[in-house]
Amino acid sequence: MDDPETQRQADALRSLLYLACPGAPPAAISDTARAIAERSGSQTSPTYAVAEAASLTAVPPRNSGRFHNLSRANLISADLARVNLTGANLTGANLTGANLTGADLIYANLAGADLTRVNLTRARMKLTNLTGADLTGADLAGGDLTNADLTNADLTGAHLTNADLTGAILTGANLAGANLAAARQLRLVSGILWNLDTHWPDGLADTAYAWSDEVRPGSYRLRGGTARDRSSTSA
Repeated sequence: MDDPETQRQADALRSLLYLACPGAPPAAISDTARAIAERSGSQTSPTYAVAEAASLTAVPPRNSGRFHNLSRANLISADLARVNLTGANLTGANLTGANLTGADLIYANLAGADLTRVNLTRARMKLTNLTGADLTGADLAGGDLTNADLTNADLTGAHLTNADLTGAILTGANLAGANLAAARQLRLVSGILWNLDTHWPDGLADTAYAWSDEVRPGSYRLRGGTARDRSSTSA
């Protein structure tokens, strides 16, 4: 598919098909999306359908034993605003540039997912598994990350204004250039990587520096501790 418009339609259709048929094999979904895009005479992008398909991701009954399987799904630039993906398996999924504003990702598994430049403002991510996820440039402002696991996650340049990090695990996370100035309940733990462009909440910058070792010029790794930002106590 050399035609950029055909490729764009195929990507959008693939996103829609993953939502509509979460149990289908990834290869079958990709082949179907490609066939539809190649045979379509319409130049209208089906991207709008992705948002309308969000209702298809309603959470199954608690005791059904079924959750949406979107492992390694290609959801690049998908519009998933306010989608309900509680408990969904999104391990290794590619969500680059996707819109997940207000999405419900409680208990979801996003280990190793590509969340580069994803809009996660006001998203609910309690107990979400984000280990090893790439959140470079992601916007998590106002997000609820209570008890989320961000071990070894890459948050380079991410925006966490007013994000709730109560109990969040940040061991080994890369916070280089991240904006944490308004983040709440941030704890300094061993292994966090940061640099001189990292914006800490009031009262934490000096502590972070005192508890860190310089691993290369301008870049630091925290040795450990349990310090919390002072502003969080009233939140």
